[in-house]
Amino acid sequence: MRFTVGDVGTVHLNDEEILGAMVEPFMQANEILGRAFQARFDMWIWTWPGMTQRRAGAPVGSPRNIVDLGHLRDSYEFARIPHAPGGPEYEHGWAAEYAMAVHEGARKRNGQTMPGRPWTLDPLENGVLENAFIKLAMAALERIREPRL
Repeated sequence: MRFTVGDVGTVHLNDEEILGAMVEPFMQANEILGRAFQARFDMWIWTWPGMTQRRAGAPVGSPRNIVDLGHLRDSYEFARIPHAPGGPEYEHGWAAEYAMAVHEGARKRNGQTMPGRPWTLDPLENGVLENAFIKLAMAALERIREPRL
């Protein structure tokens, strides 16, 4: 792509170079998002009715973190899907079989309800991915910008 900007000069833009320069910042922004998700497990912000004796030791009340033995937190999976339509995509997931119940809440067989602890919600609502990508993408574009004469 090439366009001329009046008497100021000529600007050369290589769309493939620009798009190529965005791959790494997008991956890095997704890694930052993943760390933000994971950090939420350890925060003492989650409400829970009553006290619970954790398997790992101490009884806890509310607010609490959502880590007992750490299996859910440790089941985090981050994957790059390279051949997705429109370019690479990234998946964030938790393989523990009870991940959805903890995130969304559930009703146990005995009728007791378990409140949801949506650890992904705050980072998504606060634009962690977008803000990180903008910062990283701007730095990448600066590196490919043609020097001014």
